[in-house]
Amino acid sequence: MIQGIGINADSNRTDGNLAVLREDLAKFQEAGFDYVEIAAHSLDVIIHGELIPNRLREVSKLVKAYGLKYTLHGPDPTNLMDPEYGSLHEKVLRASLDLAGELEASVLVYHCGHVPRRFGEATWDRILERKKWEQESLVRLGDRAQELGVTICVENALYTPGDYSPEDEFSAARVDQLIAHIAEIGHPNVKICLDVGHAHISANVLGFDLATAVRKAKPYIRHLHIHDNFGLFEPIAHTSNINRLPFGFGDLHLAPGDGNIPYHLLNADLRDCAAVALVELNPRYQNLEKLRSIVENLRGCLL
Repeated sequence: MIQGIGINADSNRTDGNLAVLREDLAKFQEAGFDYVEIAAHSLDVIIHGELIPNRLREVSKLVKAYGLKYTLHGPDPTNLMDPEYGSLHEKVLRASLDLAGELEASVLVYHCGHVPRRFGEATWDRILERKKWEQESLVRLGDRAQELGVTICVENALYTPGDYSPEDEFSAARVDQLIAHIAEIGHPNVKICLDVGHAHISANVLGFDLATAVRKAKPYIRHLHIHDNFGLFEPIAHTSNINRLPFGFGDLHLAPGDGNIPYHLLNADLRDCAAVALVELNPRYQNLEKLRSIVENLRGCLL
């Protein structure tokens, strides 16, 4: 059963400015959201894997001034499969967990790891080795999460040509492979964040059925990222939104219903997930009228 409706405080918009975060939290509360997802990397509170105590107190005081509940998104580049800096990435995630504990956030989202393509030695053996290291790391972090009452939710990847491996290798863009990864970890505090927008693009490109993937992932899902797009991967990485929108390319983070994700085929299974339904919306659409409409629509569809 869905535990509540949430919205993201956009990391690039916040960009270390707590006055902007304060403004957004007030708006999200007024719009009627239950949860807000804050990005750990947007707060200037973690530096080189360490929490900054004075800044932590300032952030904690700010977020607790509102009648909202929170989830936390770990730093986007965090990658436990990185062959060079895996231990540093684990340190950053551990600090993010402690931040989640301080903010009383129920979930910490982590983008599932991959072996970056810059490593010419990104062979299948190396990928398996780093995948195993990520699993061991997530067990260690899961133990800490359990102490804090937090669930680490590992997010399925957005398919990007050239960034992920051939079919016989591990890619978190393939929901079935992520399910197997989490099942192998087998920790009660390490589950899945299903990003429906990522899954839609990946399903179209890689040829799996989106509704089937959602159904199979459901027992492991503890967090949902809900948004919309047109199922088209971005041909040129990191193109600006104004250049993608005319074509409908990429991970647009539109409001649900503004793209072509077949939510009418997914909602019954999404409703069954023991998760927060978190709308990850591009901040260009986060005006109060639009936000109120989203809350009303999702309460009708998912609660």
